[in-house]
Amino acid sequence: MKKKILSFLLLFVLLFTASGFATACRHDDGPSKKVDPNKTQLYVGVYEGAFGREWMEQLIVDFEAVYTDIQVWPTYEKDLYADAKLIENVKSSKEDLYFVSAITYSNYINKEVLADITDVVTTPLNESKYIISTEETKSIEEKINNPELVSYYNRDGKYYALPFYDAIFGLVYDVDLFESKRLYFNKAETGFIGNIEQPRSVGPDGKEGTYDDGLPKDLDQWKKLLDRMTDIGIIPMTWNGKNASYMERYLMSIWADYEGKANFDLNNTFSGEYTFPGDSQPTQITQENAYLLQKQEGKRQALSMAKLIASDTDYYSPNAILPSQTHTLAQNEFLTSSIKNQRIAMLVDATWWENEADLVFKGMADLNGNDYARGVRRFAFMPAPKGEGANEGTTLLSVSGMSVAFVNAYSQKMDAAKKFLSFAHLDENLRKFTKMTGVPRPYKYELTEEDRAAMSYFGNTLYDAYSDPDTEIVFNMIYTAPARLQMPSYFVDWSWGANLSDGPTKEPIKAFRADPTLTVDAYMQGMLDKYSDWAQKVG
Repeated sequence: MKKKILSFLLLFVLLFTASGFATACRHDDGPSKKVDPNKTQLYVGVYEGAFGREWMEQLIVDFEAVYTDIQVWPTYEKDLYADAKLIENVKSSKEDLYFVSAITYSNYINKEVLADITDVVTTPLNESKYIISTEETKSIEEKINNPELVSYYNRDGKYYALPFYDAIFGLVYDVDLFESKRLYFNKAETGFIGNIEQPRSVGPDGKEGTYDDGLPKDLDQWKKLLDRMTDIGIIPMTWNGKNASYMERYLMSIWADYEGKANFDLNNTFSGEYTFPGDSQPTQITQENAYLLQKQEGKRQALSMAKLIASDTDYYSPNAILPSQTHTLAQNEFLTSSIKNQRIAMLVDATWWENEADLVFKGMADLNGNDYARGVRRFAFMPAPKGEGANEGTTLLSVSGMSVAFVNAYSQKMDAAKKFLSFAHLDENLRKFTKMTGVPRPYKYELTEEDRAAMSYFGNTLYDAYSDPDTEIVFNMIYTAPARLQMPSYFVDWSWGANLSDGPTKEPIKAFRADPTLTVDAYMQGMLDKYSDWAQKVG
């Protein structure tokens, strides 16, 4: 067994090295495709992230079959397509359009590197001059599934970019482990199920027969689940210890789900009203007093989860608190625990995690059999615990509101670029993206049974949560409050930054670990104290 594990680890190192090399390389054409001088050559820049290339390669094949006078050549990059670097290179690049992970939209508009695509976005697709044939009568604007995105990308009646994908952040759990160890709560909520056929509790969404049945609905059940796991020798969870934003976002997902979209969005708009705990009347939130939002009850709920996790070292992998633990190493630890002495039940990560871990899945399947392959092992999305007084319905946190598709304002092939952009937003191609990557795009479209059959168990549970009519989406980085736009450094630690007695922090779990006497109330007061100069700086 030791030899087998060592062989796997060696294979993983080789695969990881190869993956890193591939990510840094450019890929402009396939081995059998040659430039046709009689056709328009269109160049597409694609952020080389966690989605792989298959979706774009398929989109190009489908596009070229319809638009026979155009050839499309993709360029895959990562560092060069990062926000600050890309904005300096767009004007001189050969790429006619881009699909990238994040841009600061206003900066790009001000630099005048984004083409006006209003006609692409607002014209009904069956009337668009860029679409050869379709029965779709809605415009792309009408298909965007979140009014907040419409408001963000519509600048004085004009569009310069379209939202690309939705990356939902939260917790992933091992379904096979949960079933084999019977870690679901029973219907009466008196304990855990005794066998796999036994009816389960309704879960956080309060509805029977949905994706979250049997999962913990509040912090009390969460503690029972964590204790049950440690009692039978399971490590409950692991995460990326190197990048604090992973745990920051997970806690934010709890905060958002407790508050609901309207209350959570106050943190981005500084406009509306909120009833604080103990108050009988709502407080009108404006830029003058928005620091009071640090007292939102959803923050207390999330900090209570942080204190719970930090309260027992058996609740998490020791690697999760190491600065050397990257997101890929956390994924590797989570997956390979199934061939080691101690299983790990849950992983803090986002929608894209299976794509990032693809090589680990392949390595495990090669060495241990197809039972370990991606799509065979079952994982699912774990909704946040609700708690008393929480907003009804489900609110999911998207960390990709700034991911966009746009046309280069300096492209000499504007017509062809707009055709490709329009084609990519037909329902069929939105479906194919989700089918191939497991990741939703922020548009109104429905997957077919065939699409869902091709997706992993995780992709299906995420889609169930995402497409539920009682689900709303919030974003962690789409701001409209003038202060948040004009003073980004002042708000950089808005989520969990606190001035505590032993100094400033922005990592609740680390703070609760370092000082077990630190209370949630004290941490929340520290968040208020951090903005004690609000009147001078903002108000």
